[in-house]
Amino acid sequence: MIKKPIVLKPGALIDTQEVYDWYEEKLIGLGERFLAELEACYIRIENHPTSFGKFYKNYRKAQLKKYPYLVIYTITKTEILVFSVFHGYRNPGQRLKGNNK
Repeated sequence: MIKKPIVLKPGALIDTQEVYDWYEEKLIGLGERFLAELEACYIRIENHPTSFGKFYKNYRKAQLKKYPYLVIYTITKTEILVFSVFHGYRNPGQRLKGNNK
């Protein structure tokens, strides 16, 4: 099985930067730990993209292990598109609106 590359949409990049900045404000180095955990989640998704459940149409969500964030993504024929890095206590359906850029 050929691995599909993960492509981060602009919304996911913005989300990641905002979360990183928030954690770094709380404690220097905490943002870096968040990024390491996010990267580990991306590797899990890349290795087993269909193992995470669908929650809305063809969108899937993967939970980070140590942080209350979800990675919202979909699988196409050629890639894995990440739309959002979303706080797990918010409604993920809301985060998809207008985030298809």
